[in-house]
Formats: sequence, C-alpha cells, structure tokens
Amino acid sequence: MNTQYHHPIAFILLEKSNFSLDNLHNLSEAEVPIFQESNDNHNSDRSEAKKNSESMEIQAQNAISRILKMEIFDRSCEAQQALEHIANKWTLLIIYALTQGTKRYRDLQNQIRGVSPKVLIQTLRNLERCGLVKRKIYSCIPTKVEYSLSPLGETLIAPLAILGEWSYLHIYQVKDAIENYDSIANQYQNTKEPEN
Repeated sequence: MNTQYHHPIAFILLEKSNFSLDNLHNLSEAEVPIFQESNDNHNSDRSEAKKNSESMEIQAQNAISRILKMEIFDRSCEAQQALEHIANKWTLLIIYALTQGTKRYRDLQNQIRGVSPKVLIQTLRNLERCGLVKRKIYSCIPTKVEYSLSPLGETLIAPLAILGEWSYLHIYQVKDAIENYDSIANQYQNTKEPEN
C-alpha cells in the first residue's frame, strides 16, 4: 500500500519541547512530515507515540474524574452541549488544518478531501458561531475570505492532538477489529437457517 499519512502539525508541537502555540503560524505545510506506510517509519513513529501515551493516560484519568463530576450524561449538561459543536470528523479536520495558520476557503477545500462545499461552509459557520474560528472578509473583487483559529479555538489544539495521536497509533488495531467483527457476522449470516 502506498497510503501517505499527514502527521498534523499539532502532534509535532506536542512532541517537540521547543515548540509552543506561538510557533504554529511560523511553520509552512512543507515543514510537516509525511509518513509513508513502511515498517521502519511506522515502528519508530508508533514507539515514540507509545511513550507519549503513558503521560496521556495520567492526564486522561484526571480528566475522566473531573468529567464524571459534571453530570455529562445529562442532556442539560453544558459540557455535553459543547461536545455537540465539536464532536464530528469535519470539525476536527478543519481545526487540524487551521493549526497550520490562516487559510482561505479554497485552501481548506483542497486540503480536506471528501468534504462537500455545503458541509465545509456549514461547519466553518458553526465554528465561527461557537467562537472557535475567526473569519476575515476583505473588500475586494472577488471577495477574499480567510479563516483562522480564535484564541478559544487554539485551546482545542492539545486535546484534539491527543485524539489524533491515538487514531494514528491504533488505526491498525481498529481495522483488524472491524475485519474480525465483519468476518464473524458474515459467518453467522451464512450459517443462519432461513425462517419459515
């Protein structure tokens, strides 16, 4: 397989002690490493990510303790309401893209493959409405619009980077689990007697 993995900038910032949020806008897309699907790259990347997972587990345990005190399973919980605004694939990918700096709509559309124009606009509007993204409109012809993370949006970088790191570290286990589940389900369907 020749799949490329674009390791989001946020992951690099968290792994390198000499980076801070102030450095986000100083890195170009060319400085973000691309990982080819090879055993050597994946083994070294995954072993480094595994080291980071120990400290993530401690942070997670502390966060879970706080979350359980929030009544998060109650629909009226404000934390649950906040999750509704950020807990979808397109929101995460837009935030990952904007960690690289200010982008125009077309830049985001080109970078985030598979998102429809309608969904991209709706998601950007929702993020702006929630105060996570800033939109700047230039009065020129044609109109130029740029998007960037707001200070509030930047607070999502660290927790979302951890989620992205988890995805990168465990994608093969998830794929194996899906294959096993589907295989067992198919076997069950094939052996099930027809109902009379």
